[in-house]
Amino acid sequence: MDEEDARSLPPGSLLCVSKRPNGPQARLYLAGGRMMTLARVLLVTLGRKVDHANRDPLDHRRSNLRACTPSEDNANAAGHRDRQSKYKGVYRQAGRDKWYASIGFEGKSHWLGSHDKEEEAAHAYDDAAVEHYGEFACTNFKGRQ
Repeated sequence: MDEEDARSLPPGSLLCVSKRPNGPQARLYLAGGRMMTLARVLLVTLGRKVDHANRDPLDHRRSNLRACTPSEDNANAAGHRDRQSKYKGVYRQAGRDKWYASIGFEGKSHWLGSHDKEEEAAHAYDDAAVEHYGEFACTNFKGRQ
């Protein structure tokens, strides 16, 4: 967190880091028992979510925080750990020798094709992610945003 922001926290508030199933989260407990995420306190977003550009939930520098829609927040999330592929947006169907890519946006899942190699499917996902999510795209390969 930036020094200026640390000095501006409400008096009597308590800053805690809680462990959550999807990773740590910094929370601020205000006088009277009210709780807010630190990111929301630092970046008043008027009903929008707060995204950490570098995906580090404990990095609360203003340069790393940005207001976003729920869709943009999901776009910047890393993939699930319990998937078949090491790449986001890539999967394999049982009994088939192909790798498939898909991406979700506008509330729907969009199929991006079948590929012989896992990496080819990952590149197809990255291309679609950059096209649809722009700066919020969490790509499989560095330097794709």
